[in-house]
Amino acid sequence: MKKVAIIIPSTPKKALFELLRSLQGQLYKQLIVQLEGTTPGEKRNLGVSLKNDDIELLCFLDDDLILKDNFIEQGIKQFELGNYDFAQSKVIGGVENAKNKFTSTACWFTVKAFFDVDGFDEKFRFNEDIDIYQRALQKGFNYGYLDKSIAWHPEIGMYENLIASNKRLEVKHPSLYKQLKKEIR
Repeated sequence: MKKVAIIIPSTPKKALFELLRSLQGQLYKQLIVQLEGTTPGEKRNLGVSLKNDDIELLCFLDDDLILKDNFIEQGIKQFELGNYDFAQSKVIGGVENAKNKFTSTACWFTVKAFFDVDGFDEKFRFNEDIDIYQRALQKGFNYGYLDKSIAWHPEIGMYENLIASNKRLEVKHPSLYKQLKKEIR
């Protein structure tokens, strides 16, 4: 089984403690809660810089998720069976998974794939996950959807606002931006 580091970009808030409670008893090698940094991408990249040398798989979680009891084990199992380079877990509720496969608050990368795409673009204030997924696909990395690795995301109604207001996404990935805008109408 691959050794996984869980990386959570965060600010101290109640939701973070709910996520940490849901991680109790799950199998992972290292947990990094990154509080420093100004954007989620910067926090995620800083978190990766703190990982142990033996880590093979990175799991990035937003700090307002609640995980099913077997989230990590199922994620690793499906990731390995699919021979994926990057993937997203199934997220129920809120803004995830229903509209576009490139949006996730629970994404996984091999260390190699993460560094080959130069990590998260730290200039994005949000939607940095959509950007990194696009770059990984453009480089030919194998994408997977981990439907047995399940999290709940209670934040509802933000997806449309995040896509509609993201000019950086529009500039870097114009065709994807148009597709996403069309889907949210």
